[in-house]
Amino acid sequence: VALRLCLFLAISVLLSRFIMPSFLKFILIHTKAPMELFRLASVALCLAISWSSEQSGLSLEFGAFVGGVMLAASEPREHITMEQTDQISALFVSLFVTSIGLIMSPYFLWNHAFLLLFTLLGVIITKTLLTALVVR
Repeated sequence: VALRLCLFLAISVLLSRFIMPSFLKFILIHTKAPMELFRLASVALCLAISWSSEQSGLSLEFGAFVGGVMLAASEPREHITMEQTDQISALFVSLFVTSIGLIMSPYFLWNHAFLLLFTLLGVIITKTLLTALVVR
């Protein structure tokens, strides 16, 4: 696993240094609708890196993280703003919430209701105490 991780990270660093910046610059310079295609290419790159991470035996989430870091470290990153990624972010948030909802088992929730309620109560109390300490 450590060898696969090192190999994946080495390939990711090489891609982010040499191939991604020139690819993204090419999209920005040589297309008629650069922002739309730039956003689409950014998401496609992150998804491709996630998929390659999963195919190499690492987690899909790790690949998405590495893809996001690669995109944030690329040279044309000034073209990526929050306004441009709001729609994509909303899509991924809805997919995440839906996938978590599909994983949840009602039987598990019912069987562990007291543990879940006590944990929720502990989080609420801790957060309230920490907020009260910070505000003072």
